[in-house]
Amino acid sequence: MEKKIILCGVQLLVLMSSCYSTDAQCLLTGRWQNELGSNMTISQVDGKGFFTGVYMTQVSLTNRTIIESPLTGAQQLRDEPTVGFSVNWKFAASVTSWTGQCYKDPQGKEFLITTWLLREETPVEENWRATRVGLDVFIRI
Repeated sequence: MEKKIILCGVQLLVLMSSCYSTDAQCLLTGRWQNELGSNMTISQVDGKGFFTGVYMTQVSLTNRTIIESPLTGAQQLRDEPTVGFSVNWKFAASVTSWTGQCYKDPQGKEFLITTWLLREETPVEENWRATRVGLDVFIRI
């Protein structure tokens, strides 16, 4: 009886592992796009998980011309790592930071689910309205 239980457990693990891709780490290096059409390009992730890149947003509350802005961040060096990165907007007095996790679907396609905080510069009297919160999902392009 005990051998049957162990065998069933092994079979269950094999079946479950075939549902998810485990062939490679989810490294952020490359191009990503979110649901609003904003694009980011991340340079090589170094051996400690740090990276830099650029972000081109498709949305803005400013009437200034949107330009590419630098980003910097870090990720865990694991199969489905937690990640964090920030963008210093070159066309507005604000910074946005994202944190989330990289996942792989059953076909091995990577995607990021993130929560972001955008902080804009305001006088202290208007501090209450200076931070916005939202969600973004990025896919590799």
